[in-house]
Amino acid sequence: MMKQIMGIAGTIVLAAMGAAAQDEVQQKALMEKLKVEIQSMTEATAKLGVMAQPVLGAPFSGTEVNEETQTLADGTKIHHESQTQVYRDGAGRTRREMGNTVVIMDPVAKMRYTINHERKTVTAVNMGFVKMAPAGERAGIGIAAGANDQVVTYTMDTGNTERVMSSAVVVKDGKVAKKEIRGNTEDLGPQTMEGVVANGTRLTRTIETGAIGNDRPINSVSERWYSPQLQTMMMTKQTDPRSGENIFRLTNVKLGEPDPGLFQVPAGYQVIESRAAARKE
Repeated sequence: MMKQIMGIAGTIVLAAMGAAAQDEVQQKALMEKLKVEIQSMTEATAKLGVMAQPVLGAPFSGTEVNEETQTLADGTKIHHESQTQVYRDGAGRTRREMGNTVVIMDPVAKMRYTINHERKTVTAVNMGFVKMAPAGERAGIGIAAGANDQVVTYTMDTGNTERVMSSAVVVKDGKVAKKEIRGNTEDLGPQTMEGVVANGTRLTRTIETGAIGNDRPINSVSERWYSPQLQTMMMTKQTDPRSGENIFRLTNVKLGEPDPGLFQVPAGYQVIESRAAARKE
């Protein structure tokens, strides 16, 4: 998934670079699209939860719960909730169950299997790019793109102990005016969740007036609870007046090795070799 995200980012960057000859209206449209894509990638990465990076020696199973609540100007609330059963063994293999679809990530064999129980098919993709991460090692993602003098940058750290900083660059009267999106981090200390200790961090971001056309500062709050034992997020909560409230929780956690059969391709299913399987990285 991380590779797919970076691939999307690379495509957007190339598109932005190739837009130098476009007029101002087209450039603005492109950069708006870029912002949307970056936001989408941010949300996708956050929702990776326990599957963000292969981890050795920390097996468990549990249920990911994702809740999204948006409040409209008239007070109407829109709420969505989804649950995904997840498993991870001591070798770093993971399994995600989403309805009729199951995704198995096998960093040992460097393969990803997407199982469709309805069609009884398995799509196999080579994952030569996967690198195993010992417990405690963090992953990160950075995106930067530009079209003429218009630039949008975004950085994210998937760990929970460092400040996350982002910046937005806008063009006004033909001049570049950089406005920082500043973050203030607060240590919330340890808390026991689902039988394991998680360390909490609260990050308050303030988008300064004028950074994105706003006539006053915009504050958003991100709370994250990370378990060093499991090397995964136990809970995240993001509140932003522009998008509403997003909550991720890892529940029903059971420590120990899951059934090894959960990481095997079902017998009798048609295996489809993806074209990407031939690519070595």
